[in-house]
Amino acid sequence: MAIKGSLKEASLPDVLQLLALGQKTGCLSIADRSNFGYIYFDKGRIAYASIVNRRDRLGDILVKHEKITQEQLDAAIHRQTRERNKKLGEILVSQSVISQQELERYMRMQIEESVYYLFTWKRMSGRSSRISSSRSILSRCCSRARGGWTSGA
Repeated sequence: MAIKGSLKEASLPDVLQLLALGQKTGCLSIADRSNFGYIYFDKGRIAYASIVNRRDRLGDILVKHEKITQEQLDAAIHRQTRERNKKLGEILVSQSVISQQELERYMRMQIEESVYYLFTWKRMSGRSSRISSSRSILSRCCSRARGGWTSGA
């Protein structure tokens, strides 16, 4: 199932509800003038969301909420340059800077903030990237999105 078009007639919440009810898996791309965002679904549930050129990455959120210091973030990012296969959150947990529960909590917050920010866009158009019931599609989409997870700053 592919979706494409202006979100004037059907609002973003309506599209999200349609995808949730259909238990779809895939990536919804959203544009508003020169802004771009992505919402990734797994069986109708939002699995990840990102906005291009917006500083709402995990590391920034953890610093903002005083869960880690800027120095701890910088050190984790530096370590990540040597261990490219590890996500920022994995590094912070392995260093006992944050707990696994805190990581999951703030990842959910990151996703929620991105989706809520998308709701504020006024002139949106959207398009799905192979919304379907296939998990392999989500894996490909999320592998692209993980840049937001892994870079941290």
